[in-house]
Amino acid sequence: MTTTSDSSNCENQPCSFPLSSQAMVAEIIKYYWPKLIDLHNYVPASSLTNKISNWDTLNRKVLKKMKLPLSKETIEKLSMADPNTIFQFLKSLKLVVDELEYEKQLRLEKNQNCPLYIIINDEMIQVTETDCCTKEYLSKEVVALINKLKHKIDDMEHKIDNISSLICVKDRRIKDLQSQLNQLKKDNTS
Repeated sequence: MTTTSDSSNCENQPCSFPLSSQAMVAEIIKYYWPKLIDLHNYVPASSLTNKISNWDTLNRKVLKKMKLPLSKETIEKLSMADPNTIFQFLKSLKLVVDELEYEKQLRLEKNQNCPLYIIINDEMIQVTETDCCTKEYLSKEVVALINKLKHKIDDMEHKIDNISSLICVKDRRIKDLQSQLNQLKKDNTS
């Protein structure tokens, strides 16, 4: 009578080393949220106590931030590999991942429809999301407002130039009239 162990079932699938369930979940989370999780916090565990400890760490440090907190009872059932609990947890995790992917898609579509701008040396420059820049990005509405205000400033400067030239003309006319008046006074007194 031959007994087969879990490690001998790797003949038809890749199997380098057995990962614990919390380590696999940690890897999935790391793929979608690389900055949220440090894989070194989840050591391989075979005892129930260590599995619970790993799940508790994952729950405390990561799952709560993802708005996917687990109860102590759920942690214990996951640690004991309860199929229903695993299924429910994976279903919840999938919903969170799907929501993340949907939000990423919305941001991508928004960025394609709404170009990003930065201000460098008082000039607006359009940039792509992949450009590495420490400057502040401006929304489409802000850029439109800036352009509108630039046009108003240009109009005002043009009006100021016109008014300045009119003032010069008026000053010359006043000077001429003043000179004529002085001439008339002089003629009348003589």
